[in-house]
Amino acid sequence: MLIVDICIDLSTQLCFIFRAFYDPGWKLTIEEYYDRQSKHILDTIVETLLKDERRKFIWEEMSYLERWWRDAPDAKKEALVRLLQNGQLEIVGGGWVMNDEANSHYFAIIEQEVHLNA
Repeated sequence: MLIVDICIDLSTQLCFIFRAFYDPGWKLTIEEYYDRQSKHILDTIVETLLKDERRKFIWEEMSYLERWWRDAPDAKKEALVRLLQNGQLEIVGGGWVMNDEANSHYFAIIEQEVHLNA
């Protein structure tokens, strides 16, 4: 599922922050989500961002990015690194999976970040 967050600041500038959210193991295994959706999304992100430097995207789930990185050819890996370096692609959170930000206790969020980024 592709989610678009929309925010309007006080100067009426409209911001679209594009991101993807897949919960590994929810309805499919990590491999099934990767094969059916996440690989295509990550390939498309890299291709699309390279076409227009004004575009930006954020990514959360390291489980899928790590899996994509194992399969990606060197040219795509290099392109992803360039997108990260120039700020078009941003890794947010950096956990193996996205934590439940809607109703998690702050301790659970911190615990996930500490264990998965250590």
